[in-house]
Amino acid sequence: MPSIAPSGALNNFTQSIGSPSATQTYNVTGSNLTGNITVTPPVGYQVSSDGGTNWFTNSNPLVLTPTSGSVNATIMVRLNTATSGNYSGDIVHATSGTA
Repeated sequence: MPSIAPSGALNNFTQSIGSPSATQTYNVTGSNLTGNITVTPPVGYQVSSDGGTNWFTNSNPLVLTPTSGSVNATIMVRLNTATSGNYSGDIVHATSGTA
């Protein structure tokens, strides 16, 4: 049976305007996949799977490509907004292809 399983806990994020928050990490695994996993953060947040070299947003989500039907990735998350305020939401993990 196909599965996507995020694991780990994220704490509240604090950001000073002009620079992103400190990063936090969690893991995502997938098995029996025939399609990519798309990782979409809430508006104002960014995600990375390459140690922070490339950051992805709500409008340009991160795509994880399975190898032999599996994914095992560490995801970095940060808050990076242009205006102050309260930001919340869920990171969505979705795939179009399952075995």
